[in-house]
Amino acid sequence: MRGLDVETLQGVTPVDRADRSKVPALPAGHYSLLLRAVFQSSDHTLTSEEVAEASRRVLAALEPLGIRLRG
Repeated sequence: MRGLDVETLQGVTPVDRADRSKVPALPAGHYSLLLRAVFQSSDHTLTSEEVAEASRRVLAALEPLGIRLRG
């Protein structure tokens, strides 16, 4: 996450991890991880579109690692 070129991404904190005992629909060997991302600009209030684009870029960078949103 630190190497991403997402200027507005100020921090990421893991909040919760769940396995199949908590989320039975998860495939075997997988787990669900809740991350809290903080987006902030020093010179303006971010629009929802800016936050959505930054979130998209973070998710795209995580995809090659096999990390994706649970559907």
